[in-house]
Amino acid sequence: MSNETKYRLKGLALTKTETYENILLRLLNAKLNGREIDYLISDNNSNNEIRVKVDWGRSMKNILYYDNDADLKHILPEFQSKEGETFRENINKLDNLINILAILEEDEEINAGEVTLKRLT
Repeated sequence: MSNETKYRLKGLALTKTETYENILLRLLNAKLNGREIDYLISDNNSNNEIRVKVDWGRSMKNILYYDNDADLKHILPEFQSKEGETFRENINKLDNLINILAILEEDEEINAGEVTLKRLT
């Protein structure tokens, strides 16, 4: 295994001591229903939410955000309200967003500070 691959895998680790084998097994389990998985991010303080898609088959981190027209964007869309912009800021504060999404099973959700993350498919 190359050093680059090891570095990428360790970036997905849940703990500093998680083995490469466990990381790979989690990724394989996440991909059983396809390479692309949709998630829902909901604001805990308002009714704002946004769907995202992660392509776990890509070698680089790949989070795409659905806009109001159901088009996928590489950048988190802006919101028209103050609550929406606070929601956007709370999502951007999650440095480990990809790591949290990686551990979710289908229909499982987790509270991550001011937002809730749920795996849809």
